[in-house]
Amino acid sequence: MTVMVFLVAAALVAPHQDHTPENVQDTFLKTQLIGMWMSDQDVRMRWISYTKQGKEAPKAVIREMIQVDKKNLAQLKEIVAEHGWPTISMVGPEAASDAFDLVQHGGSDKPFMRKCLSLMKPLLAKGEVSKQSYAMLYDRTSLEQGKKQLYGSQVKFVNGEWVLEPCEDTAHLAQRRKAMGMMPIKEYLKFIQDVYGSHDPFHRDEKTGHGG
Repeated sequence: MTVMVFLVAAALVAPHQDHTPENVQDTFLKTQLIGMWMSDQDVRMRWISYTKQGKEAPKAVIREMIQVDKKNLAQLKEIVAEHGWPTISMVGPEAASDAFDLVQHGGSDKPFMRKCLSLMKPLLAKGEVSKQSYAMLYDRTSLEQGKKQLYGSQVKFVNGEWVLEPCEDTAHLAQRRKAMGMMPIKEYLKFIQDVYGSHDPFHRDEKTGHGG
């Protein structure tokens, strides 16, 4: 089962901190996205605390995660319909990254994920979206369309270890990752190991249909 960056995307960026207010275009939307992200992370941290130990998370936690994702996805679709993709200028880098996390965790709606990727693409050159966020969403949508990933962000648990999902041109993977501001692949796999432990966090949840 592929790790669809449940917690990884959030952990790869700086945590939310109190600091001098950013010069953003929409402070209300920024606050809304951060609030949605916090509810997302609260339940995921509880879920991960069980799966990292190889334990089955309580059904109540899984149900709550599904409901949080469903609610956040509906809200995010409304936001994108009204504002387009939440850019760094619009909501600041933290909230823009939060929007990406929420798209990943609303993975049941694959057409929406592809729509968000297409909205992010022209913003990449303008510095209005995180390179890492774009790379991760590109990889995920590629795999879900039966293609190979390009940036090596998606992994799976095989025979007790974390390995990359099929990837294009692995000889030049390091260069592509560096260009997108991503850590070297060996460090990334170690990071995955540190986050999830030596257990497949998804094998117990397949019957729920919840893939994040």
